[in-house]
Amino acid sequence: MLAGCGSSSFLGRRVDNFTAYYNTFYNARKAYERGVKSLERDNVPVDRTRYLPVFSDPDRAPRSQDFADAIKKSADVLRDHPTSKWADDALLLIGKSYFYQQNYVGAEQKFREVIDLGSDLEDEARFWLARTLIASQAYDEAAAHL
Repeated sequence: MLAGCGSSSFLGRRVDNFTAYYNTFYNARKAYERGVKSLERDNVPVDRTRYLPVFSDPDRAPRSQDFADAIKKSADVLRDHPTSKWADDALLLIGKSYFYQQNYVGAEQKFREVIDLGSDLEDEARFWLARTLIASQAYDEAAAHL
């Protein structure tokens, strides 16, 4: 019944994209979203003498297992479905999870990989790359990406 469903055929690519999304990437994205929500739920005292933060503070994120789960599941997408349409999304999700784990070197590498692919996620990857460079105190390089 599934004759001709190799990953290079039209139907094969559709099946690969479907399984990549529903077997792995969906769960990776949900784990990432849980990690971000846990950061947003944390009550942070407001210091009225300082600017209010626009983004969640990554200093509180390394304790979250959700980001590690998102990295693992996204890596599964890249390993098991490297040609699926979710591969660049998985790379970006790994970079964002690395960012929240304060692994700025790893995050920078993943964002640059997405940019080098020239995918439709390039603008988002540039934003996250700039954010990573700011966190690494590479302000001039960050400004070049904004």
